[in-house]
Amino acid sequence: MDWVPFARVVRVHGVRGELRLRLYAPQEGMPENITELCLELPSGESLEYAVASMRAIHVDFLLRLVGVDNRNDAEALRGAEIKIQRALLPALSEKEFYLFELMDSDVHLADAPQEKLGVVHAYYTHANQDLIEILDAGENKKLLPLNEETIGHFDRNAGRLYIYPIAGLWDED
Repeated sequence: MDWVPFARVVRVHGVRGELRLRLYAPQEGMPENITELCLELPSGESLEYAVASMRAIHVDFLLRLVGVDNRNDAEALRGAEIKIQRALLPALSEKEFYLFELMDSDVHLADAPQEKLGVVHAYYTHANQDLIEILDAGENKKLLPLNEETIGHFDRNAGRLYIYPIAGLWDED
């Protein structure tokens, strides 16, 4: 199956095995038709579970998995990355992309495409502004806000993101 990162288990909730999830893109919400998930544990092990129930709580979600019936079982899943099937995600227009798709993409200047600036190392979602972290050849990290002024386009097939850096943002004194 084509699993994509969607959320992270941030803690255990209660004694009946519920997991508290933090979505990577909370503004998108949780797809309603999820029946199974893949959990990638911090150890790298992947486990698939059927979903028993899910409900919203503030900005997070509480999840019950079939076979996870108590706090001890749930505690073993703390910190796991939650992955869902790509087919459950809403379709995007040609110019749109999901943040997880940017991971490990080469970053190039939109007006000088032959110039590679680095690789997308991480992304951060915030209420007002999404950011990507670019790791350059010297292992230096640079943050870039994602908006219409900074993104040229994303070539999904080539794994390349073309950007317009903000003047002065990365200047070093």
